[in-house]
Amino acid sequence: MDACDNMRHVPYAPLVSSPLNCGTNRKSCPAHMEEEQKIGVIALIRDEYGKYLIVKRSDDLKYEPGKWAFVGGTVEFGENPKNALKREVMEEVGIEISDIEILNIDHGTFLSVDRKIKRHSIHLSFLCKAASDKIKINKEITEFRWLIPKDISKLDLMKGNEKF
Repeated sequence: MDACDNMRHVPYAPLVSSPLNCGTNRKSCPAHMEEEQKIGVIALIRDEYGKYLIVKRSDDLKYEPGKWAFVGGTVEFGENPKNALKREVMEEVGIEISDIEILNIDHGTFLSVDRKIKRHSIHLSFLCKAASDKIKINKEITEFRWLIPKDISKLDLMKGNEKF
């Protein structure tokens, strides 16, 4: 018996113990898959009126298409997380941010969309201020809104964004 015999084969679920056995299809077994670790940054961008910027993801994206989310993305290898945050905000909505403060650190394990990679994601959430309200969205985003928290909670949010 190896680690494969104790892995649960469910996409997007934490990898937990289960009596399931992978049989002969070893590549689909989480215990034998490639592993990847990513660090993501999330910007909770406030305006001068206490509203937060929220964006709607394009329907063309693989992960959570059409969902609402805070601006964010992946930290590149060797990149400072605050610099990654500034870069992602500029790339996605075309504004600068200031007064950046760490708000939360979270993580989770799950299978990739194609179920070929075990992924460990670490998420760093930052509270920051918008230097401008002149938003210029990129192709990953179809629309944006400035909303108070109770109105954000009414949207169809991307996983992980609902806790803010």
